[in-house]
Amino acid sequence: MILPTKHLLSQDSLIGVGGLVMANVGKGTTVSKLWEQIRGRREVGSYERFILALDTMHLLGFLGLRDGLLVRLEPDLQEETEA
Repeated sequence: MILPTKHLLSQDSLIGVGGLVMANVGKGTTVSKLWEQIRGRREVGSYERFILALDTMHLLGFLGLRDGLLVRLEPDLQEETEA
C-alpha cells in the first residue's frame, strides 16, 4: 500500500499519491484547499488515503506545516557532507 508492487500500480500507492500531493503544494496551501484541488483524482480515492499520503510525505521529511499552511521541506544535505 505504501510502495508499489507487481499488483499495485505506482500511482495507486501512497508514494504515488504523495507525489501528486507534492506537485500541488504551493504557497499559501492549506490542507482543505489541497483536498479541494485533488479530491476528484482517481488515484486519491478517499479522504483517508489523502491524509495517509500527507502523513507519509511528512514522515519522509518532504512536507511540513507552518502557521497552518503546508510547506515543502528541503532535505538537509549539510549533515551528509560533513560525515
